[in-house]
Amino acid sequence: MKKQLFCLIVILLGVFNNLLASHYMGGEITWECMQDGRFLFTMKVYRECNGIQFYEHESIYVYNHPSVTSIPMTRVSKVDISPQCHAMGPHISCDSALVPNMGAVEVNIYKSDTVFLSGVPPAQGWIFAWGSCCRNPSTSITNAASQNWVLRAVMYPYKPSGSTALNTYPCYDNSPVFAEHPTPVMCTGYPQSINYGAEDSEKDFLTYEWATPLTDFNVPINSWVAGYSYNSPLPSTVHNVNNIPAALNSYTGEITFTSFTQGAFPLVVKTTAYKNNIKTAEIFRELQVVLAACDSNNAPEIYNAVSNLPIQSNPIFNDTLTAGDFVSYSFYTIDTGLLPDNSHQTSTLKIYGSQIGTTDSTGCQNPPCAFITPAQVSSGQDTLWATLNWQTNCGHMPLQVNPDSLYTRYDFYIDVRDDFCPIPAANTKMISVHLKMNALPPPKAEQVFYDSIGQIHFIWFPITDSLGLFKKYFIYYNTGTNAPLILLDSVENINQNHFITSLPSTTLERYFVIKTVFDCDSGSGYARFHSANSDTLILYSLSQGFIERNSIANACKVYPNPAENFISFEFDKTPSLDLNFSLFDVTGRKIDHIYKITDKVLRYDCTNLNNGLYYYLFTGSKSGVFVNGFFMKNN
Repeated sequence: MKKQLFCLIVILLGVFNNLLASHYMGGEITWECMQDGRFLFTMKVYRECNGIQFYEHESIYVYNHPSVTSIPMTRVSKVDISPQCHAMGPHISCDSALVPNMGAVEVNIYKSDTVFLSGVPPAQGWIFAWGSCCRNPSTSITNAASQNWVLRAVMYPYKPSGSTALNTYPCYDNSPVFAEHPTPVMCTGYPQSINYGAEDSEKDFLTYEWATPLTDFNVPINSWVAGYSYNSPLPSTVHNVNNIPAALNSYTGEITFTSFTQGAFPLVVKTTAYKNNIKTAEIFRELQVVLAACDSNNAPEIYNAVSNLPIQSNPIFNDTLTAGDFVSYSFYTIDTGLLPDNSHQTSTLKIYGSQIGTTDSTGCQNPPCAFITPAQVSSGQDTLWATLNWQTNCGHMPLQVNPDSLYTRYDFYIDVRDDFCPIPAANTKMISVHLKMNALPPPKAEQVFYDSIGQIHFIWFPITDSLGLFKKYFIYYNTGTNAPLILLDSVENINQNHFITSLPSTTLERYFVIKTVFDCDSGSGYARFHSANSDTLILYSLSQGFIERNSIANACKVYPNPAENFISFEFDKTPSLDLNFSLFDVTGRKIDHIYKITDKVLRYDCTNLNNGLYYYLFTGSKSGVFVNGFFMKNN
């Protein structure tokens, strides 16, 4: 391990010292799971436009994988993401960039071929890293222009409940990605917000936190100017009493701040993905934000279409709905600002997110799509209107869902900005829709035992389902508390409560559970969701059961048979261990159960039983069936 680490550091240091791609502004590394079971990696790097150009071919270095040490990357595009404003200018762009930290930024986008990554990542994950020298000059980091930088992302192992950790080939997970390029330059003197629009195609749960910029592999920046740190990367009251320090919402990823301090400030946000509460990925997006003084100019306001009041909260709509509900939310924006020639500013309103399509059936990740009326992107003066429309259904629930909290969240992002030059004023908000579904519980596992011929009986109490969501029961077993569960069989009759099977003889104890399989729509032909497991029942070996059987009793008399009001079960001696009694009708439905019988005679009241044939069963905790048979109720 030490030798591998040393080699990787030597490789990385060699790369950093040779590339010398200066005026780095940030970037991120992400991956996509392809249909052939391999991964496609994307790397985006943000470059100050007056710096040295990046190469057409780069390599991501891989740490902790037993055989893959690097991933070749090829640049597929370069995009100027500098501010866009009115034609009269002045403009910030790559063509006019003369000095650092004007806000003129270009994104270089690199793609890999599909990559074969086989195996299970270790606990510390597979680390994907790329770096160089040198950083752009920075207000918050001393001598930043002479320091290296490193992009990184981490892929972690995933071990589903009751299973072993999954091999990454074929792949099963996409990393979070960001819906929009970042805004490289913002105005001082106004409340500002940043939201990168992180999304996960499997709807894994995402959290956000500050992370440290790196100057070498696993080496954090430690030359912060007084008052700044990785978790306080933007100006605070230390620098101006009117500043409102940056706050990062760990749930939405939104960064809010107000700065009266100008400069250039690197910040890193780590987005962590959790699949069924298990961490699977960490994506680090780094960006050096430029804060510059602007002429007096206010951002467009966003108004609620019902109350006609400006919306200050974020998300502006945050509600929990049931899959199948229709979402309709309307709002409008107002911009009264003027350009230097006293003509009205033109605002552009854009609503984006992976679930937004051009129509309700096209253009999104998972139709039915949310769609915007009158348009997803609209421009105009004074007032712009928009309505989000979305017909939700069961297909919008993730396949791998935590049975204890059957809900997921869809975020839609609103960006409205004017065309004031050189830095437009912007207002960004979110719409959050939490979708939930009605979950069915597992059956109550009741008994598992061997009968007199060695067959295994598994008995449970069926569930009720008034919504028609039930599809089947799954019955599982294993031969140890830490062994993976094995699917034994399925039962499609919701009212069935008794399953009989045979398994090879063993001296080991077996463990049985049952769960419910269902969908959230009675009209669906799918069986996509599993309940939590039932309580676990232990089936002891036949040899253990024989020892117990001899300790209970040797024989049992049943009288009178037929019975009228009472029937007695008399053992030849008092049971020395607990004995359980179960009673079934001729359909196999369990109608009664008595636990821990310790008396020599059980006198059972059958007054309320209907006339007919009944099956009785006495079982020990280990021996299974001690005695069983039928009696007739007749009066």
